[in-house]
Parts: sequence; C-alpha cells; structure tokens
Amino acid sequence: MYYLSYDKFGRNGFSAEFMRRRLVRVVPLYWLFTSLMLLALWLFPAQVRHAEASPLSVLASYLFFPTQRSDGLVRPILGLGWTLEYELFFYGCFAVALLYPKRAALTGFATLFLLLVTLGAIFPHAPTAMVFWSRPVILEFLAGVVIAHVYLAGVRIGRIAQWALVASGFLLLWALGPLQ
Repeated sequence: MYYLSYDKFGRNGFSAEFMRRRLVRVVPLYWLFTSLMLLALWLFPAQVRHAEASPLSVLASYLFFPTQRSDGLVRPILGLGWTLEYELFFYGCFAVALLYPKRAALTGFATLFLLLVTLGAIFPHAPTAMVFWSRPVILEFLAGVVIAHVYLAGVRIGRIAQWALVASGFLLLWALGPLQ
C-alpha cells in the first residue's frame, strides 16, 4: 500500500478514496462467502465445524471485528476471515496516516504498531480486540511499509546478499520445522 501511495500522503481526499477502494475490493466477496457460510451453518449444522452463528459473531463477522468463539479461538464465521480482520485494521490505520505529511504519517504509523505490540505483551488479558490487534503479526504490515520506503529511497542490495537472504530464509524454515 505504501508503494502505491507514496506520493499521496497529506493529499486532500486521497485517504477517503484509498479506503473506498479497499472496501470495494474486499467487502462484497467476503460478505458473500460469510453469508454462504451462514446458510451452510443453518442448513447443514452437523457438517460445518469450527463456526458459530450467534448474533454477536454474525455482526462482528460482517464488521471485521475480532470476537472470541466458545472454543477460545478468535475467528469470524468464515474462519479464514481472520486475515481480513488484520487487513482491514491495517487499511484503517494506513488511511488515517494518509491524512498527514509522509514523515509524520510514517512516524505515527510505526509508533502505533510498535506501541500496540508492546501493550499486547504487557496486557495479555486485555479485551479480545485489543489482544488480537496487538499480536506481533501486525509488524508484518509495518515491515512491508518499511521495505517499500527503503526501496523507493533507492536502496538496493547486491546479488550475493540477495542469495544469502534467500538461503537464510530457507535455512530458518528448515530449522523451525513444520509450523502449526
């Protein structure tokens, strides 16, 4: 998103246009498949596992708001939708950042994400949404912004360093073993 928006920070009206485009891209299909999952839950409850259709979970699912199921997992009705809950959170934060000049926006964005992860570590029993949005996985969004910023600044690494990073990544994957 940073790569696509790098020259639009602080530009009047772009933040709203950015958010509108993201919502148009994500929401209709997600709502369609969430509705189909609800239909499956109601028509074939014995065949659908790992989903709940309480009024709160239905509302939260359509609003991309993380809620905890009775099994303890934080998942919307459409299980894979948890990734979209992070994505929409990122889009919302990024849209706010776009309201400001680039330097202030990047500083604020990075500070917010680092602060959230820090608070999540300090307060592991906070409300569900806070715990969800403060997990270290959100730093991957920040990393993407940083990588795009560095790339657009013209920083490049040599071929040997590129291959060393790729090899290091595979070595790390091997060392960690199967991820659950």
